[in-house]
Amino acid sequence: SSSPAYAHGNRQLLATLAVLMDAAAVAGRIRTDVTPSTLLLAMSGICGAHDQSGWEEQARGVVELLMNGLRFGTAGGET
Repeated sequence: SSSPAYAHGNRQLLATLAVLMDAAAVAGRIRTDVTPSTLLLAMSGICGAHDQSGWEEQARGVVELLMNGLRFGTAGGET
């Protein structure tokens, strides 16, 4: 979208994800090769399913998949 409000919100989300992901990466809890924009893109798929039956369960599964993927190869994750 070309809306200034959308662009501002997107920048804020990316900045917040960057802070959280940097802290988790420094702590060795997530991989360092995933960018905030990649994670936000993956998370946006959850929003697209909100009008489907059973979307909450599917959303939890997607979040679990994302978190497991972010942890893969770290001291606290699976290899």
